[in-house]
Amino acid sequence: MDTLHLRVSASFGPIKNVRGIPTAERSEVFTIAEGVVNDPYEPRPDDDDTVDDLLAAFEAEHGCKVSYPAAGNCGGVREFEIFEPTYPDADAARNAASTLLDRLTDYAQGRPWAKCQPTE
Repeated sequence: MDTLHLRVSASFGPIKNVRGIPTAERSEVFTIAEGVVNDPYEPRPDDDDTVDDLLAAFEAEHGCKVSYPAAGNCGGVREFEIFEPTYPDADAARNAASTLLDRLTDYAQGRPWAKCQPTE
């Protein structure tokens, strides 16, 4: 695998009910990572620094939750959604999504990603 399409979205603004489904606006960032050695949707041969570790660190740092589809249900784009909390505006949502995208790109390219400590 040489390239990988990564997309991260984050919700912002007030939550509205659309036909009984809670919905918020989303900001998305996208990149095509080159020189990929790790697919975030596939398990790695070693158990060190998995994508779940990366996501858990990000969630702890940002006080949010991140979801992604189960392996086999992904198509060609690796998508991640920051869904809790909703950010106050599009800029804050884009900043959080960009930070996660940078870390996922580092992970995919085999570079160390920034390990975070929860803020108190």
